[in-house]
Amino acid sequence: MAGDINTQENGIGEDRRGLSPGNDAERALASARGLIVLVAAAALVLALVAVDRAHLYFVLPTSPYLVVHTLTEVVSIVVGFSIFAVHWHGAVAGRLRQRQALFLGAIFLGVALVDTLHIMAFPGMPGVFGPSSTDRGIYFWLAGRLWASLGLLAAGFIPGQSRSPLLRRGPLLAATLGALALLLLGDFLMPPSAQYFYVEGVGLTPFKVALEYLVIAVSLAGAIVYWRRYRQTLSRPNAMLAAALALTILGELSFTLYSQAYDTFNLLGHVYKAVAYYLVFDALFVSALIRPYLELDATSQYLAASNRELSRLRDHIQGELAQTITRLEERTTAERRARESAETLAKLARDIAAQVEVRQLLGTLVAELRAIFGADLAAVVTIDRPSGVTKWHAVDGARGDLFSRVAFASGSGIAGLAIEAGAPLVLERLGNDPPHALEQFPVLAAEGVHSVLAVPMRTGEGVSGALLVAHRRDHHFSVEEKALAGGIADQAAVVLENARLYDAVNRQAAELDAVIGSIADGVIVYHPDGAILRLNAAARRILGYRDADLRLSMAERVAGISLTDPQGRQLSPAETPPGKALARGETTVGQEVALQGSDGSLYRLSVSAAPVRDPEGQLLGVVATLHDITRMVELEAKREEFVSLVAHDIRQPLAVIQGQGQMLQMALRVGKTERAQSSAEAIVVSAKRMGAMIRDLVDSARLEMGQLELVREPLDLHSFVAELLARLAGTPGGQRLRLAESDGLAPVWADPDRLERILGNLVSNAVKYSPPESEVVVSLAEREGMAQVAVSDRGQGISPEDLSHVFERLFRASDEHRRESLGLGLYITRMLVEAHGGRIWVESRVGEGSTFYLTLPLAPSR
Repeated sequence: MAGDINTQENGIGEDRRGLSPGNDAERALASARGLIVLVAAAALVLALVAVDRAHLYFVLPTSPYLVVHTLTEVVSIVVGFSIFAVHWHGAVAGRLRQRQALFLGAIFLGVALVDTLHIMAFPGMPGVFGPSSTDRGIYFWLAGRLWASLGLLAAGFIPGQSRSPLLRRGPLLAATLGALALLLLGDFLMPPSAQYFYVEGVGLTPFKVALEYLVIAVSLAGAIVYWRRYRQTLSRPNAMLAAALALTILGELSFTLYSQAYDTFNLLGHVYKAVAYYLVFDALFVSALIRPYLELDATSQYLAASNRELSRLRDHIQGELAQTITRLEERTTAERRARESAETLAKLARDIAAQVEVRQLLGTLVAELRAIFGADLAAVVTIDRPSGVTKWHAVDGARGDLFSRVAFASGSGIAGLAIEAGAPLVLERLGNDPPHALEQFPVLAAEGVHSVLAVPMRTGEGVSGALLVAHRRDHHFSVEEKALAGGIADQAAVVLENARLYDAVNRQAAELDAVIGSIADGVIVYHPDGAILRLNAAARRILGYRDADLRLSMAERVAGISLTDPQGRQLSPAETPPGKALARGETTVGQEVALQGSDGSLYRLSVSAAPVRDPEGQLLGVVATLHDITRMVELEAKREEFVSLVAHDIRQPLAVIQGQGQMLQMALRVGKTERAQSSAEAIVVSAKRMGAMIRDLVDSARLEMGQLELVREPLDLHSFVAELLARLAGTPGGQRLRLAESDGLAPVWADPDRLERILGNLVSNAVKYSPPESEVVVSLAEREGMAQVAVSDRGQGISPEDLSHVFERLFRASDEHRRESLGLGLYITRMLVEAHGGRIWVESRVGEGSTFYLTLPLAPSR
């Protein structure tokens, strides 16, 4: 959001300068918890009254209610004028010099004036600009609540430093008075007898309830905005404004429930409003008043700190001689500690090769640096060679987290200067030159550093970083200290170089694992002794290995699974491709094996394996791949079955054609025309059957390759189906076909030839597999914007195990009398329906019959 109702940047609310952030946050959290309890309690009260009307609902007499109503409204009026006074004048007088404050002042001036009109127009009051009435009171009430909720919501989006000319005193005051004038004009134009909001004896009107929900919606949006602001800033006023808007929501909910002007819900609504305005008063009015005192307190604390610093400097000057003697003693002690630390550093150098956790090692290094030099701060800085950017790698003694968020370009900062120069760099008495420190070394200045030693770390490839030792007092680095720091820097360079190599190896291993893991085929990497070094998820799934299996020998692992060749012969470990590669160094490509999985599933695998050798020819291991060809083998078996089936089924009509042709020749020679006619008919029937088989094969291939083109046009589905059934009436069983009555259907968008093929297949199947005396009914309907066709028969039905497969390619039912075709009819029917953009399904019960359903798209409207 652009604005924040309670931050220093926007000039409204609490100023945190000079305050304890921790205590301030704790106070804000405590206030938020209390406000949540308050809102929850208020919601509970409203819920109890709504649920238990028999005991908690009542209607107050006019006089007592007017007293309570007047008091609650006076609270809101006083709050409105108070907020107006503080923000309207404070924003220009220099305390709250913000446009947002002017906007809030204008908003609450209008709210106070509208609430004054409401209290005067409420039933039982003397009235203003007209008689008092329930409708007038509600009119001004709704205007005031909507005015306040919209104003608070809008204020949350106004930037504190806005320069908009519309947010000046003149335009804001004019807008406020103009809006008030329009409100009064609406009241004047409203007929005295109008009952827009409340009907005596009936209750609230829907219009009034809708307006209350509008106020609730605006208040909810404002509550969300200020609660999010509170979560971001932990500012107590933000939480109070969110709670005030939440209470406004409860109040408006109360005003959707009352049936009389003086009842319990009306009273609760006004109480919630009064409490909400108290919270607004606390958030905006009180915060604005106490803010100057907070600034005064912060200034006092700053002056006190300055006085303490002056006293410290005076004590420092007075004790100069004593401190000099102390520093000499400390230097002597430091030299002694440096000699004592040499053994520690030597041990650290010996342990470098065994260390793999770089952060822990560098942490130990900077801690040792501080101990050796008696320093206040020590750090290791590394350089990224490609980009030339230095980063703080490890820091000990820093008072904040500033170092962890800093990166310098090469040559900037004392570390960057030392790296660029390739030589030690010393800065002493840095604290005596504040401008120089702030401009060139802001991080060190922020840490209060007075003296610093930076030593570059060199490796065989150049400078890799720098060591820093710093004091928060003036310190002279001796020649011995510089030499000692140089020796430590050389050891640290070795640490970082080892760490870089170790990270590179780990990164390469991780990349290798990621590559192996993403391969769809199973991949296994073996040690020369047969142990598994790596295997991906696909290999683990195929072999069914658990973690415990990986620790077994190859012989034990192979013995635990059923691994055979295509002829079913069990394979020994030495006959497997990995075994041949490990034992004899042989490379095997695509050896086919059968694997019985631990879950009982059978895999057909193509296994390859090859040895991996180093440049000297030494065996490093074996890599094996497992390619699952189970589906391929199954498809090959189906292909062979299909070819055999097609050859058999086409051979039968061909034999009929050949035999009948020979008989036709003989009949024609001897003049037997009846026999010739019968043979000719048999030839025609067999030729049609063979032609249908060939057409099914061709259409199946075209559909699978996406080469079938549809020639669509709008079709009257009822007429189309009626004509088709009429043509089929002369065929065997065609007289059993019946078209059910249907209401007018919109035209479908279909290819006539393909649609006739679809319906012909379904109708012929229904006739073929139903009793001779039963009807086959075709029904038409329109469902969910699609035309639906249903073909129902009273046949024997389809078994449950076959029902989900009837539309599959080459599927033939398990019933013997259903195994007469190639298994392509319903498959092609499904493909044609889906090519039209529809779908097809079947519902069937054994012994009762089947119904095939399909849907087709309607023709587009012109």
